[in-house]
Amino acid sequence: MSNPWDVMERAPQGDADVTGIYEAVGRALSMWEILEEAVAALYGTIIGTHSQAAMAAYGTVASGPGRMGMIVAAAEAEHTFIDKQSLSEVKSLLREIGELAARRNDIAHGTAAMFSGSLAQGNYLVPPRYNTRRQQSPRRVFDLSRSDEFVFGRFKYAYTAAQIDRYADHFWNYVEKVYDLHDKLTGLRLGKEAKRNEAVKARERAQLEAYVEQQLQQRRQDQ
Repeated sequence: MSNPWDVMERAPQGDADVTGIYEAVGRALSMWEILEEAVAALYGTIIGTHSQAAMAAYGTVASGPGRMGMIVAAAEAEHTFIDKQSLSEVKSLLREIGELAARRNDIAHGTAAMFSGSLAQGNYLVPPRYNTRRQQSPRRVFDLSRSDEFVFGRFKYAYTAAQIDRYADHFWNYVEKVYDLHDKLTGLRLGKEAKRNEAVKARERAQLEAYVEQQLQQRRQDQ
C-alpha cells in the first residue's frame, strides 16, 4: 500500500473474535469525525471567522466533496494572506482527505462476516452483498467452481480489526496535518492583520502630527 487511502490487501487470516472488528470500526469512525472537526476549523480560519452563523452554514452542506469545495473556493478568493504556495497546500491536503474518505466509507458501510474456506479464515469487515459498486465482477474472481472463493473473492475489500485500526491511525495523521496547516494560515492572517494595523496607526499618527503642526502654525500667526 503506497498511499494511506489505498485498499489494503486482504489477509488470509481474519479475526477469531468479531468483537475486535466492531471496536475498531467505532474507533475509526470517531477518529474520522475528529478529522471533520479539524477541517471545519480550517474553513473558519480561511474565511476569518468562527462565528456560529458561518459554521452553521458550512454544516448544512451534507456531502464531504461539497464542504471541501467550499473550503477551496474560500481559499481561492482570499488573497490578503493566502499566497500561491499556501493555496496549493490547501488543495493538496483536501484532495488527499477526499481520497481517504473512500476508506472511511468502506468502514462505515461494511458488515462483519465470518468465512471459512481456502481464501480466508475468520471474521472480516466486508461490503454488503447488495452493494454492486463494492463488488468485483465475477469474471475477476479466482475460481468460480469454489463457492467459498466466489463469495469472498467478489468483495473489493475485506478488512481485519488490525487493518481498520491502521486506517484510524491514518485518519489521525491527517488531523495533525490539518491543524498544522490551520496554525500556519492563522499565523499568516495575524501577520497580515498586524501589518495592516501598524499601517493604520502610522497613518493616524501622521494625521495627528499634521493637525498639531497646523494648530501651532495658526497660533504663531495669531500672535
